Amino acid sequence: FGDGTTETGSVLIGTDGGGSAVRGMLLPSPASDPEVLPYEFLNFPVKYTAEQALYFDKELHPIVDVGIHPKSMYAGVFLMDKPDMDRPESWTFYILATWPKEEGVTYDADMDMLPELRKRMDGWADPYKSAVEWAPDEKVKIVKGGMRVWAPKTPWDNRGGRATLGGDAAHSMTFHRGQGGNNALRDSERFVAGMMEVKEGKKTLKQAVDDYDTDVRARGVKEVEVSTVQTHATHDYKAYKESPIARHGIRPTIDIDKHENKAGEHASTLS
Repeated sequence: FGDGTTETGSVLIGTDGGGSAVRGMLLPSPASDPEVLPYEFLNFPVKYTAEQALYFDKELHPIVDVGIHPKSMYAGVFLMDKPDMDRPESWTFYILATWPKEEGVTYDADMDMLPELRKRMDGWADPYKSAVEWAPDEKVKIVKGGMRVWAPKTPWDNRGGRATLGGDAAHSMTFHRGQGGNNALRDSERFVAGMMEVKEGKKTLKQAVDDYDTDVRARGVKEVEVSTVQTHATHDYKAYKESPIARHGIRPTIDIDKHENKAGEHASTLS
């Protein structure tokens, strides 16, 4: 590694995020390069006064609280951590916001974006508006590189089963449908299941990793595509009611496919 340390193992699993260095090793550019979507992206942790934190604890959904605005903007406020239940001022919240890039408007990488975000919260209701207005005056920077996605359309060289990808490195998707974590967990389950088959002598390492890669790529291509469609619809208020999340919720695409296949079979039986 860059710091001079070394590690030894039998299989390398690149789970190093959307800008994965391992992906670049297994799949040459430009096939490994992410696509940049036309949206600005802010995300940052924040702490409030005890009174403010208690207000958000009461008003926010306990898992995730997000909203969209007709002016083509998305915002989310989350309670991430309560290190001391008796000291609400120690609790960590997280703010997320996206909006379309505007022609001729650029933000310097070192620019404080909090004033810009506060300006854009005009017309929002609580708790979103107050979450931004009450945030301490600490510098917030635009996300470097913008909002990027990568779909595994091209097979990578898994070196005979000795190297593969998982999580955002294998299928970097937007968060507007909330499927990144689901797919990362699915990757983990599938990889471990494959390694168990190798241990039990049911498959060679190459067979197990080939099968894992096939599942990851097929699922990843579809999830990235659907999540990207959702991102565009999230910033197009008129299109939102027909968006994937409005029609199917936050179910993984494999569950949606199963549901639609059963519905189709039922319809065929009735006809």
